[in-house]
Amino acid sequence: MARGLFVIGLGFLAAGSSSVCLAQVGDSSKLTREEWQSRVNANRERLEERREEMKREREKQLAPKREELRLDREKRIEPKQEELRVDREKRLGPKQEELKLDREERLGPKQEEIKRDREERIEPKREDLERSKQQNMR
Repeated sequence: MARGLFVIGLGFLAAGSSSVCLAQVGDSSKLTREEWQSRVNANRERLEERREEMKREREKQLAPKREELRLDREKRIEPKQEELRVDREKRLGPKQEELKLDREERLGPKQEEIKRDREERIEPKREDLERSKQQNMR
């Protein structure tokens, strides 16, 4: 029984001392809202600076390789692109002219019809306008 009381006593002692320690730490480490916000802002700023620094380092390391890859790509692809453009012009040049003539043949009568319709709608309005001017003059 003495042993049980001893264990219970130790438990109370441990609990009491830890609560005292927590109370002391809690009071001294309690921050005001402004202090907390300033710490958060300082951490954000520090992290942002580190991020920028790492980005600059990465760019410094990758820039030569990026330029090398760009030059290699231009060397391999540009001649092929030019070859494809010339080939397309050879194949589609006559076809383009044919398509243009075909479009003009199909749209020519339509454009004439649209022009006539527009003139028919505008002419009566002009006549009405002239009549109203003459009537206003009288």
